[in-house]
Amino acid sequence: MTARRLYRTPLPSVPPGSQKGAVLVMALLIVALVASLAVSFSSAFQLSLARGENRWHGAQATAYLLGSESLAVKALRLDAEDNKFDHLGEGWAEEYPPFPVDGGWFKGRVEDAQGRFNLNNLAGAPQQNTDSGSRAQAFGYDQRRFIRLLQTFEQVPVEQSEAIAIMEAVIDWLDTDDQPTGFGGAEAQYYEQQETPYHPANGWFSSVSELRLVRHVTPELYMALLPYVVVLPKDGTNLNVNTAAVQILRCLNDNNSLAPLSSQDAERVAQARGEGGYEEVADFYNSALAPVLPQGASFVNDGLSIASDYFLLTAEAQLVRQRRRLTSLLWRNNGEVKPVRRRDY
Repeated sequence: MTARRLYRTPLPSVPPGSQKGAVLVMALLIVALVASLAVSFSSAFQLSLARGENRWHGAQATAYLLGSESLAVKALRLDAEDNKFDHLGEGWAEEYPPFPVDGGWFKGRVEDAQGRFNLNNLAGAPQQNTDSGSRAQAFGYDQRRFIRLLQTFEQVPVEQSEAIAIMEAVIDWLDTDDQPTGFGGAEAQYYEQQETPYHPANGWFSSVSELRLVRHVTPELYMALLPYVVVLPKDGTNLNVNTAAVQILRCLNDNNSLAPLSSQDAERVAQARGEGGYEEVADFYNSALAPVLPQGASFVNDGLSIASDYFLLTAEAQLVRQRRRLTSLLWRNNGEVKPVRRRDY
């Protein structure tokens, strides 16, 4: 039997320089991988750190805002102990500069909510027939005042007929029936036919922003009204003549007229009132308002007051890169003050 010799095929020789190159490539790949992981971990850490920092500064800013609310509550409580009427010369009505804190500042301002027009006071169907024959007498005193207010914006001219149509649409927004009021009213049938259908509230306003949804109210008119209207938790709140803005004072006129006071007459009323205000509505009428009304004008003090129960706090805080705002509606009742509505953003 012939012996067979086994031969092993020799491996190709690898030059020593090539081995070193392969090791170098592997080392570079490992370094690149480690660097990539380090960058990724660093980025995640920085993001987590930034989020934590933002949460921390946001919490601090919120604490400053709530502190502003506590200060406002205390100021209004002390004010109730001093006198029984509210005016623009009191401490709570002053506007203070921002208060510096570590990393930023905060500030707050209190405003009399009853110096604005409460939209929920506009409920109530107008009378169809009146003995006097005056169109103004078909509406309640708050409704007449709102019709006048609508006509006071030079940048958004509104004719008296248009103001009446808006008033009728607001009445329908508030009432619970499905019968349009007058020629300008609108109920569910009208709103359901819009490009984006929706239903009227058929109840009290819960936010001033609802006014944008009412028929005839344009975005321009809404923005003009925004500083002068408010939504309070209940109807029947009186307008404080001591704190009302000049624009609001223009809505006070002869009961038989739906026209507003001129801006010049309203300025005269505000100057006569001053910042100290009056202790009685009758004094305001006799000293400030009556001199600008026509001789023999009819006027009732219904819906007017010289004291307020509701106040608006607007607070703002800036802390590093965090800016937070707070609006709070404060209710003062028998000397006690508490927030009844709050928005933090």
